[in-house]
Amino acid sequence: MDRLTVRQRVHLLHSDPPDDIEASTLSFAPVDHSASVLDIGCGTGSFLARLSHPHRTGRVLGLDISEAAVASVTAHGVPAVRGEVHRLPFKEGEFDVVFARHMLDHIHRVPEALEECRRVLKRSGRFVAVVNDAGQAPMLSKLITRTVESYGIDITPPDARPEIDSGNLPAMIEEIFGNVQVKSVSGFLVFDEPDPLIEFAVSLLTFYGVPVASSEFSAVCASIADEVNSAFRQPGFSWRDRKGYSISMAVKG
Repeated sequence: MDRLTVRQRVHLLHSDPPDDIEASTLSFAPVDHSASVLDIGCGTGSFLARLSHPHRTGRVLGLDISEAAVASVTAHGVPAVRGEVHRLPFKEGEFDVVFARHMLDHIHRVPEALEECRRVLKRSGRFVAVVNDAGQAPMLSKLITRTVESYGIDITPPDARPEIDSGNLPAMIEEIFGNVQVKSVSGFLVFDEPDPLIEFAVSLLTFYGVPVASSEFSAVCASIADEVNSAFRQPGFSWRDRKGYSISMAVKG
């Protein structure tokens, strides 16, 4: 959860133009106070905390495969359960809104997951998904890849990872639901000092085959820090990296 919190903070504080992803999602897909809501892959629980205002009468629930995430959400005073998207532990038609934010690009069998999301929605209920564009933060991705490979670490081959992004998810959603609306958001991640960029890079290492528990983790972190600090020694240097994501919304007919 600490690494996820870092990534959320980076996008909130270092985006140009300014970008609050949670607020953008709710602006595109507003939630009535009486709606029952399920947030799949609820992470830190900050999104559900926004929904859990004193005037809410509808049920709000988080679900995550991670015990740490469930604990984080319940610490916000919001109920959460452990589970996974391919076998949602709910009856058909339980929810008015189902969110799947930045999680479909981390799983396999996405159409099966979308079918499950549709199953637990009420008729006319809404499904809302958020995924990144392909090639997110290319400068940082190249730096991390180069560093990790220099230690002889095999990064998971692309064909072994899900290939879900803004380019192909909307069509999948439309195939399952028969409709989809899409909002695209683009901009840049901008860093004027090295430390937040280094912290962000470290938070991403698990996606490059370097979990915290690995023997190479500390050395890889140190190498990334050396390269980033070296770049920022150039007068007037600023790190500007492309970012983008899409918010897709479908209605159950």
